[in-house]
Amino acid sequence: MTPKEKIIKYLKIKKISQDKFSRTCNVASGFLRQGKSFNIELVKKIRDNYPDLNLNNILFDEGDLIKNTTKTTFYGVNEESAIYNSSYKKELIELQNKHIKLHEAFVESLEEIKRLNLKNNNL
Repeated sequence: MTPKEKIIKYLKIKKISQDKFSRTCNVASGFLRQGKSFNIELVKKIRDNYPDLNLNNILFDEGDLIKNTTKTTFYGVNEESAIYNSSYKKELIELQNKHIKLHEAFVESLEEIKRLNLKNNNL
């Protein structure tokens, strides 16, 4: 497979349109179907926007097409993707805010229990 054919395969697996890839990497919409070659700036854009795409596979036929990313945050969001993908950042922030609210509610419950215990001890 050519590097472009591998990218097309990756996009199909990830259910990403070729047009979206073109917009994300700022290349012509038919880039993957045309004979133009890669330059270093495009490789950097691919790396930054598709961190789970194994460039060693694309360029040198080494390893799997998709990186095996096992690192996850406490919230189950892939850390490598979160670095590059703002939608993951937004999701992570929302989850962290929910987590904070749960902790605040827990602290309020503990304070109420403490207050009730003090009241009962004074009776």
